[in-house]
Amino acid sequence: MLPSQQRLRRRSDIERLFKEGTKVHNPLIRMIYQQNQGSESRVAVVVSKRVSAHAVDRNSVKRRIRSAISQKIEDINIPHDILLIAQAQSKSATYAELDRAVDRLLIKINKHGAK
Repeated sequence: MLPSQQRLRRRSDIERLFKEGTKVHNPLIRMIYQQNQGSESRVAVVVSKRVSAHAVDRNSVKRRIRSAISQKIEDINIPHDILLIAQAQSKSATYAELDRAVDRLLIKINKHGAK
């Protein structure tokens, strides 16, 4: 589980990400990110009803994505606000596939931050 200081919670922060953030995606997860002024990266995970009509399935996908990101959030060079949005295919994906998808997206953040 992510510590509270690493969670992105305020609606205003999420809306700012949608308006101003950089968007990247793969078949399982779409990511919107933007550098923040804090000392740590913050993350929010969204799983809509498009992924599954059943809350149990949506929560399962959300838990797997949170688990994958919590192990890697410290590897981000510069603090960012990150919004991870599950795509429909993520429901049938294994943990290993979601973990790989998160890895690939975080590599893009580190490349972008190094510029």
